[in-house]
Amino acid sequence: MKNKVQILLSLLLTVLIAVSTSGCDDDAKLHVHEDAGCYPTPFFLQVVTFDSDGEKQVIEDAMTGWSCLSVGQALRERDIITETGFVNTVMGITADWNVDQSWWAFHVDDVFSDYGIEEVIIETGATYAFVYTQG
Repeated sequence: MKNKVQILLSLLLTVLIAVSTSGCDDDAKLHVHEDAGCYPTPFFLQVVTFDSDGEKQVIEDAMTGWSCLSVGQALRERDIITETGFVNTVMGITADWNVDQSWWAFHVDDVFSDYGIEEVIIETGATYAFVYTQG
């Protein structure tokens, strides 16, 4: 049963990534960002969760953002997150401190970030991770 839940969760997250990244480079956004002097910048997004046995589950996706956008702006354009500032929900998975003392830790290149998602500008080849954390 546990394996079925893990498989279903992995499939759901994969579908959410595919849906959230489709259509993100529509003509309107392309022209606005190009007019601002931005250029396409490849980066990686990881969402790290843990199953009921504490086993790490990692979903990673290669993406292209814009050089002048913050990580927060780029992820909101793809509906991966909806909040500004403190993030509670990533790809439909909610961390709620008031329920189980959970929260999303933001990492840049495998290091906990001292800055928020609105302060970190996308860099070529960087990996940005949201790690589901409790306590």
